[in-house]
Amino acid sequence: MEFYRQGVGGLNRFPLADVLRWLEQDIEYVRNSGVTADGIERIKREHKIKCFDVVLIDGSEFTGEAELRQVYGAKFIFLDNINTYKNYVNHRQLMEDDGYTLIYHEPNQRNGRSAFRRNGKASFTSEQKERDLVDALVRPEMVVFDVGANVGDYTELFSRSVGPGGRVFAFEPIASTFGRLKERMAKPGHENVRVFQNAIYSTDGEVTFNVFPDEYSGWNSIGKPEMLDPKTHKNIVPFAGSQTAVSRSLDSFCEQHGIGRIDFLKVDVEGAEKNVFRGAEGLLCRNAIGFIQFEISAKMLEGMKATARETFDVLSEFGYECRKIREGGSLGERVVDSDAFYDNFVAFPSVAASYVVQQMEALAQLRVPVWKLARDLDAVRTELEEARQRIAFIEGSKFWKLRNRWHSLKNKLNRRAS
Repeated sequence: MEFYRQGVGGLNRFPLADVLRWLEQDIEYVRNSGVTADGIERIKREHKIKCFDVVLIDGSEFTGEAELRQVYGAKFIFLDNINTYKNYVNHRQLMEDDGYTLIYHEPNQRNGRSAFRRNGKASFTSEQKERDLVDALVRPEMVVFDVGANVGDYTELFSRSVGPGGRVFAFEPIASTFGRLKERMAKPGHENVRVFQNAIYSTDGEVTFNVFPDEYSGWNSIGKPEMLDPKTHKNIVPFAGSQTAVSRSLDSFCEQHGIGRIDFLKVDVEGAEKNVFRGAEGLLCRNAIGFIQFEISAKMLEGMKATARETFDVLSEFGYECRKIREGGSLGERVVDSDAFYDNFVAFPSVAASYVVQQMEALAQLRVPVWKLARDLDAVRTELEEARQRIAFIEGSKFWKLRNRWHSLKNKLNRRAS
């Protein structure tokens, strides 16, 4: 109704009764076509597709918004009829979406067309091996917890990986950062994500954070880390203030929300990893957490007056084996301590270690030829595109030559006729 009242696309030139009748006809057409409401989800599920490569939204006049929600995350999205109800809202949503870039826009061709390219898989680029680990372990319909979600880079990745049948729970305690996370996850394509402004800790209650300036929000910590300014490499970055947040333990949160198992748990809490695991003893003793990806940072632990060994010991106490993450997301050697300035590790129940290692090694062997094929495919695609452009140029030149020759002959005939 709002679109009709705005008069965009000239829809209000027609009586409202006619427009509503068209809507009813459209609904009836879809109802009689035999397709199901979850058609796109079924295609993804049956063919194990996380995100489509290319999508054209040009179906029913009244289903464009619903279709975008189902295909959001595709590498390329093409929209037809952006000046009509079909894709008017979709075009504006993607224009405002930081995750997509407009690469083609022709508003005056027919009812307008546009094309968008996704801005990479996620905005974080320095954790490739960790992203590869997520690709290897996180599957559709899983339950994933993102503890210390910050602005949602991992949350975005998890959302795409688990698909519409999965669930992602993201936790960020700092108000300003949580606001950015919440806004990002409110955009289309994140219906499987729930966000909570909580600190995940050993107990339910309250904890106080030392807060850094926004550009260093990833350092916000319960401890008092002394972090060197990355711009000058000289001065210590001062705290911008402090903030109290409500804390929850994983055990109590899962009990409250009826969650019996966490398939993948990511923990990035700037030195308080041990406290998070102490609050998950009930889950850990039942092996009810499948995989744990956690960060170890020497400076953050120092600020907490804690050690890396204490974190590894808690996991070992409950029968979890910890491994390094190698390039490509494969499993490295077993570890029980670390003095790394910054690194991520993966843990899983020791009883399943031999199976997990075997499966991950098999996957690693498959990834190499897949990467090679992808690289070769990109090379062929580039070569084909260059050839297409050359052909288009040649054919275009031929056309203009023939056109000019035709005009020349036509002019000669006209002169002779006169």
